[in-house]
Amino acid sequence: MGKTIDLAGFPYLVSEETVKELVEQYTGTGTVYLVQVKEPRKKKSRVYARVQFTTVESADLIISLAKQRLIYYETSYLKAYPKKFDIEQEPKEYVHHMEAETLYFGCQTSKNTFSVLWKCENVSVEFWFHRRKLCFFLSYLSVEYKLELLYENIWQIELHCPPDKSTKFLLIQTYSDGTTIFCGI
Repeated sequence: MGKTIDLAGFPYLVSEETVKELVEQYTGTGTVYLVQVKEPRKKKSRVYARVQFTTVESADLIISLAKQRLIYYETSYLKAYPKKFDIEQEPKEYVHHMEAETLYFGCQTSKNTFSVLWKCENVSVEFWFHRRKLCFFLSYLSVEYKLELLYENIWQIELHCPPDKSTKFLLIQTYSDGTTIFCGI
């Protein structure tokens, strides 16, 4: 068997983070490498998650516990099935990490003008090129937040270097609603 399983039987769509936390209660922190939550193909079927572990032993443990009906989410028992192939054949970590950046949310009002709606300092940014997403970690009013941008939702990324300033800005524009994210570099 491999390191990837399908964990089926969720009563409704759950987040990848929820599945990771649930599974790591049994296998330990840091044992889940990647999670993909999938909607069922048939309307009345249940949601399932594809989970790739860091070790084969963790995958085997979840399959064994599921056979004994010892893994459940809320009131639903979950079933586990081994997969022949991993989600990522050659797992890689994020390529680039930035600390203590300033994150701005706003919209572009003209070619060189941006209206800032909200600003947050001391933001960590992870560029997950292989997983095709950007992760922003920030704290606001003593609450920790994680913002994930999938590459499919990004319209364009530009590096802005104003001639009169030493600060550079990474401008990320999304498809969904035209929201612009500025990240100070």
